[in-house]
Amino acid sequence: MNFEEIEKFIIEFKKISEKIKPEEKTLFEVSGISHHENVISNILAFYFNPKEEHKLNDLLICSLLKVAKRKNKKISTNIDTLHFNVYREYKTLKGNRIDILLENDEIVMGIENKIYASLYNDLDDYSKTLDEINKRSIKILLTLNKIDEKFIKSDFINITYHEFLFELSNDLKKYKDINNKWYIYLNDFINNMERIEVNNKMENEINDWINKHKREIKDFYKLLNTAQNNINKQIQNYEIKFNEKTKNKEKIKHYLCGTEVANTAYIVFDFGCNLDVKLNTEKWRIGIYTWKKEIQNNIKKYLDNKNIKYFVEEDHLWIYSLDYYTPVEEIVAKSADIYKNIKEFQEFENV
Repeated sequence: MNFEEIEKFIIEFKKISEKIKPEEKTLFEVSGISHHENVISNILAFYFNPKEEHKLNDLLICSLLKVAKRKNKKISTNIDTLHFNVYREYKTLKGNRIDILLENDEIVMGIENKIYASLYNDLDDYSKTLDEINKRSIKILLTLNKIDEKFIKSDFINITYHEFLFELSNDLKKYKDINNKWYIYLNDFINNMERIEVNNKMENEINDWINKHKREIKDFYKLLNTAQNNINKQIQNYEIKFNEKTKNKEKIKHYLCGTEVANTAYIVFDFGCNLDVKLNTEKWRIGIYTWKKEIQNNIKKYLDNKNIKYFVEEDHLWIYSLDYYTPVEEIVAKSADIYKNIKEFQEFENV
C-alpha cells in the first residue's frame, strides 16, 4: 500500500470514527446494568402497570398498542388500558416463562423482550398459553433489532425498540408533570435504550468496515510499527549519549503510550519528580514530571528564580519542545542541563 492509498484509507477511517460521538452517560450505564435483559424487563413491567406510583397511567401501554395496530390492523386500541394486572416471568403451559404479561377482563397481552439474546424461545407455547387465558390476545416480540419473519413461526408481532420508543417519546411530549421523578427516570431509560440501539448499529458498521479493510489495516499497522521502531532507536541513541555525558547511574525507564506513536525515557527522583524526555513523530519534549503537588510548586519557584521558561501540561513542566530532526547531541545537552538543575534543587531543598 503506497502513501496515496494510505491517505484514502485515513479519510475513510475518519468518516466512520466521526460517527462515534461521546455522549452524556445515563444512570443505567453508570450502574453497569444498561443492557441487562431482566433489568430492562423489570423497568418495562413497572411502567406498563397503570396502577404503579409512576403517575404515567397507561401512557406506555397506549404507545405500544399504537405501534402494534399499525403492524396488525385487526388489533383494537379501543380497550380498557387503565385496569391491567401486570406479571413478570409468567409460567407457560410447558413451564417456560413469558417476560411480561398484561391482563384485564377484556384482553391479555404477552411481551417477550429481547436485547442481545438470540430468539430461541418456544413462541408457539407462549402463544397457546396466552390464547388459553383469553382468546383476545396480543402477542408482541419486543427486540433491539428487527427479526426476520421466517424465524418467528407464530402470530407474534415484532416491534423494535426504535419503533416503540419513537412513539413513546412523541406521546411523552403531552405529559405535563415534567418534575415527576418517574418521568425523569423514564427519559433516562429511553436515552439508555436509544444508546444501546445506536451502539449496536455502530458495532455492525465498524465490524463491516474492518472486515472490508483488513489488508489496509494490516499495512497501516506495519507503518505505525516502523515509525515506533524508528523512535525507539532514537531514544536508545539518546540514552547512550546521555549516560556518557552525565555519568548517570540512575536507571532510565520507558513509557510507551498506547494511543500515540511515542516513547518517553525518564529518570525517577524519589522525592517526587521525573526527568522526562519524550519523542513522538513530530517533536522532542524535555521537562519535569511531578507526582507530588507540593514538589511541583517548589520546582516552579526554583525554575522562576533561575529564569528558566516552562509551560504546564497537567503534571508536566515542559521546558523544551524541539523538532523531531533535532540532533540527538542537542537533546542530550538540554536534558543534561535539566538533570543538573533537578540535582541542584534536590540539594537546595534537602529532599
